[in-house]
Parts: sequence; structure tokens; C-alpha cells
Amino acid sequence: MWIAYGDLSKEKDGSLTQRLYIKTPDAPGPSMGNAGNWKLEAFYASSRARAKGPRNFYPVAVKTKNGTPYIEINSGLFSRIELWVSATCAERRYRAQTVLFLFGKSGVETTNPSPVLRNLELEKPYIRLSPDPSHYWPQTGMTYRFTYQGLGKATGAAQVIENQRHLDSITIDPQGAFSYTPPHDPDLDREGPSAYKQTVLLVEQQAGRETITSTFTLLLHRSRYGHHRLLPGLALIALVALAVLFGVIRKRRKSPF
Repeated sequence: MWIAYGDLSKEKDGSLTQRLYIKTPDAPGPSMGNAGNWKLEAFYASSRARAKGPRNFYPVAVKTKNGTPYIEINSGLFSRIELWVSATCAERRYRAQTVLFLFGKSGVETTNPSPVLRNLELEKPYIRLSPDPSHYWPQTGMTYRFTYQGLGKATGAAQVIENQRHLDSITIDPQGAFSYTPPHDPDLDREGPSAYKQTVLLVEQQAGRETITSTFTLLLHRSRYGHHRLLPGLALIALVALAVLFGVIRKRRKSPF
């Protein structure tokens, strides 16, 4: 199970609403087409993107469209939002997470009618992205640091998946820490500045008879700075400066004063 980003809508009051789908592969594995067999729960933590202080936790309703569960998160502030979704079906448990930034302009934190959850303790296991001020516009070439909060010792490796294709494996250290630097994507680089792709990190753990699968979805844009070349840029600046200096000196030599 993983979280997939859907449409981002701007409301009349200036706030933004992000739709996110809860998905599983069609085959092999379970399908959410029969949602009655699943126990789904979702909540998120909202905080000012560049402010310190406590986070507010909100439960969020899980809706369904054409057999696919989805949720919608609204924010009227520049907010960092951590989303958790949990699902249980038979002897399998699933955890899915993502972090998103919304640049709302209504001045109201959220239109979510649910009350704030107090003293909430996150149920393990889950994958946590370490906060970083530069993550407000996630992009390829940046390094993202994670912690796998598992049951007991850390297990195995994190799998990197795009479009349901396995790309890489990342070793998890005994403290549950691992990092990932998504490589630059030529196809993404050729698209517009707002284009994005979605990369999923997956960790599985056995707990007794249960298998617990945790995922984290990274929404990635093309790199803004990764293809900048410093030396050619400096050389161009130096040439321009020399040309300007040469022009000034030449003009002074011709001046009668």
C-alpha cells in the first residue's frame, strides 16, 4: 500500500486542497476494490513550514472513488504536513506515509472539521523523513534522511520503487537510519518546472504471524540547481567584467579631459 498524489485545487478563500489516493498493486497481492475487507485509518500532522512549536494532529476521512480510497487535506497557510495511513486485512498490516508542503493564502490553518487529536502516539512501524528546511520544494539530486521506526531492531533494507518497478535497495543501519539521493531524471528534466514524479520507499517486517509493510512516498520535481556548472559560469562573469573594464579604459583614453 502506498500514497499517490492526485489533483491540487485552489479554493475561493485562497486555501489549497490536496487529494491523495491510497493504492495497492493490482497483482500480485491484495486489492482494495472490496474496501469492506479493509480497516483504513488516516490522520495528519500540520505545522508551520518555517516555525517552531507543537504540531496539530487531525483525523481525516477516507472516501472512495471508483473503488479507490482517497483523502483530501486542506491548508490556508504555508504548512508542512505529515500524513499517515494504516490498513489491516487478515494477517497483513500496512503503513503508508508522505510529507507535503501546501502554500495556502487564506490565513486559516485548515477547514478540516475534525477536532485536534491531543497526546497522540504514533503506532509503529513507520518511516519518518527527517525535517529539513530545503524540502519545501523536493527535487532530484537532494539527499533525504529517513528513520525506520520498527518493532524491535531494524530489519533488512529499504526498497526503492517507481511505477511499480524496483530500482534500488538501501541498507538500514541498526538504529533504523538510512538515506536516499534520487538521481537526476532526464525525462523529468525535459518537462515543465512544475512537473513531478513519485518515488516510493518500502520496508517489510515480520512480527509473529503478521507481515507489516511500510511505505513512504516522495514527490520529486526536476532539479533547480543540480545542472548548474560553476566554472563555466565564473568564466563567463570574468569575461564580461574584463570586457566592461576594457571599454571603460578605452573611453577614458579618448576623452579630452
